[in-house]
Amino acid sequence: MLEELGRYVIATPHPFVVDLSRSEGMWLATVDGERLFDWAGYFGSKLIGHNHPGLYEPTYVERLVRAANNKVANPDFLTPECLAYYRLLYRLAPETMRS
Repeated sequence: MLEELGRYVIATPHPFVVDLSRSEGMWLATVDGERLFDWAGYFGSKLIGHNHPGLYEPTYVERLVRAANNKVANPDFLTPECLAYYRLLYRLAPETMRS
């Protein structure tokens, strides 16, 4: 599989292929059955870990599919989902960043 990927990918990938369905928490599963600790969390983009149960809650999946299928260019076209996201960021931001 790595050899075939090399025909399509310019960058040099890690020497293993990740099995996303079997990865859990900060552990990467490979298609060869190995388990590797993901020290970098995809360089910060996956810090909640792999296959977090909250990512499979029906209401979350419904909202995710709706957003993915429509791919509205927020903030050019505002949506209730966009506003909810801004509210969440505001709530989580440090006090000094709220003005």
